[in-house]
Parts: sequence; structure tokens; C-alpha cells
Amino acid sequence: MRKYFVTGFYLLVLGAILFVGGYLTGGLQMIVWDHGFKISQKVDETNNLKSFSKVKVNGKNVSVRIEKGDKYSIHISGDKLQEPTYSVEKDTLTVTGHKRKAAVDWAGRGERVIITVPKKESLQRMHVNLSEGNVRLRNLTIKKFTKSNKYWGNDAAIYLDNVTVTEQKGSKFFFDDGYVKIKNSTINNLNFEADDDSIVDIENSTLNNYKFKMSDSNLKVANSKLNGGTINMDDGHVRLQVVTIKGTNDYILTDESTFRSESGKMDGVDFNANSVHYFGENKGNSYQSSPDSENLLKVNATDGSIRVQ
Repeated sequence: MRKYFVTGFYLLVLGAILFVGGYLTGGLQMIVWDHGFKISQKVDETNNLKSFSKVKVNGKNVSVRIEKGDKYSIHISGDKLQEPTYSVEKDTLTVTGHKRKAAVDWAGRGERVIITVPKKESLQRMHVNLSEGNVRLRNLTIKKFTKSNKYWGNDAAIYLDNVTVTEQKGSKFFFDDGYVKIKNSTINNLNFEADDDSIVDIENSTLNNYKFKMSDSNLKVANSKLNGGTINMDDGHVRLQVVTIKGTNDYILTDESTFRSESGKMDGVDFNANSVHYFGENKGNSYQSSPDSENLLKVNATDGSIRVQ
């Protein structure tokens, strides 16, 4: 019996040596179940595209980045058996991610798409219908930007960096258990709905005529300007840090939601809450200062708390 244990031990050591050797020489491959086990291949290619002014991202399991470049192009990298598909028809580029086949990805690869738009061009429409993936937009001007709720309950992440959305009738977003990062951007008429542990993080940006309707979620705005808008938060948290308030900003917080503001700039405040703390002073259930001001922050959190410092 002892010799079998010794033989097994040496085989285990030999297997470990072969594994390390294969890893160091780039021999790891993705194994995919697609009507039988198959060793996948890596795809890494760039193709030119005919011009487009609209983009749709559909499906699942894909990472898409859109940015300025020298021409209209698309770059796809990742697993060949699971790569997304794309087409340009009627001025619209459509990128579709697909349900992943059962796979063991030793190299940790994922399917990635990089789309470039000429530097002098803008997009008329950006629509996201994606779960279990992410969309990153950088240095773009977009007229209308929307996200559907088709994959409600299993959501994606969206990142905006130096993006301007000029929409005058509202760009609508639906999120559930998702993440949004907006920085160095200007968003007009944003209509945002989120639920179930969604996180919205806004930095160095301007929101004009915004509307947030959120539940069980967190909204953080830092070093930004809020120019007229509303927030409805149920059982969540709103935090403003070094934020300039312009116009009337009316917030309704329910079910023990909390509001925090640090080093903000506003002409007037109108607060009602279970407890109000204003620059170190306990104001009880309500506090007003210049409530008729043109640039007013109004917060009603009767079941929660307000703290300003």
C-alpha cells in the first residue's frame, strides 16, 4: 500500500511541475463546453467600420469601451468561441454579447470591445441593454443616452469620463444592483431609476435638471454642480461633498434614509427630518435658512436624518 502512496505523491509533484512549466511558457488555454469539450482560441483583431451616429449594446457578458480615435473602428479581444457580434445598419452600430458557454478560463481572459469615433464626430444616440458586463464612454458628446431595464435584477456597470449629454427631453436609465461612475462630465435632463444596492458615484461633473428615483441604493456626488433637480430615495443614502447648489433642488427621503452634506455651497436650506444636525448644532426636526433663496436645497427625510457640516 505504501508504494501506491509514494507513486501517487511523485505523480502529483510531476503534475505540479508540468503545470508551472506550461503556465510560464504560455501554454494555458481556455476549455469550453460547446457540445463537447473544446480548446478555445484567442481573438485579437481590429476592423474599420462605415460611419455611424448611433450605438446599441445588447446582451450579456461583454465589456465595451467607446472613445475618440482617428476613424470609425472596432477592436475585439478575448475568447473566439464567445466573442460578441457586431453590425452597422441604418446609421447604427449594434454590438451584441452572448450567453457564455460553460468554460474554464485559466488565463482569466474576458471578451472586450473597443470602439473609436473620429475626433470631430459626436453620437446622436447611445442605448445600453446589457447585463453582467460594462460600458465605458470617454471624451464623447452624445445627444441622447438611455439604458433599458430588460435585464432587471442582474445589471451592468456604466462609466462616463469627460462625456457631455445634450438631451433636452430626458435620458432615461434603469438600474438594478448596478454601478454608475460619472466624472468630468455634463449631463442634461438625466432621468435615473435604480433599485437593490445600486451605487451612483459622481465626481467633478454638472447635472442640469436631473431626476433620481432610487431604492436601497447609494448616491454620492463630489466636487460637482447640481443645477435644479429632484431626488426620491427610499431606504438609501445621499451624500454630497463640496457640491454647488444652483436653482431649486428638492429631495424626498423615506424609510430611514440619510442625507449628508460636507463643505457645500448653497444660498438657502429647508430641512425636515427625524433629526437635523447643522454645523454641529442639533436643530431638532426642522431647520430653515433663507428658504426663499433662488439656489435652495430642500430635504424632507421625516423617517431619517440630515447632517450638514
